[in-house]
Amino acid sequence: MFERDDELRLQAERLMAIVARPAQAPEWPRGSLHASGPIVNAAGDRLLEHLRSEFDSADSVDLLCAFVKLSGFEKFRSELERHCDAHGRALRVLTTTYMGASDATAIQNMASLPKTTVKISYDENTTRLHAKAWIFHRASGFSTAFVGSPSFIG
Repeated sequence: MFERDDELRLQAERLMAIVARPAQAPEWPRGSLHASGPIVNAAGDRLLEHLRSEFDSADSVDLLCAFVKLSGFEKFRSELERHCDAHGRALRVLTTTYMGASDATAIQNMASLPKTTVKISYDENTTRLHAKAWIFHRASGFSTAFVGSPSFIG
């Protein structure tokens, strides 16, 4: 039997948030979340597939790239749309006008996605950014980053 005194001993918990859960859990990213290593685009281990596998489980994504090309944007269009539109998660992009290589249409398409911020550096004299980095942030603390030179988006 439950006594009134027992009710008073229950520990209070503070509800911090109510979050809608997807009908199905996202698939795990292809890479390891606890070890790092190079991806050299060997057979069966392509960077493009690693990047695509990260979006569904990421809470937000940051992209640093020298330029944004339409052909690169198209390679990730469905993942970006699902991440930003369907999941309502943030995307931040930092790019440049380096070598005049960016496609205005690609930048406009990317900037039109919900919860997306695109910042462009127009400094062509002192900034010669050629880095590429994707950072997939997760509230769990198991974030991943890819830093390298393949020019998928930029």
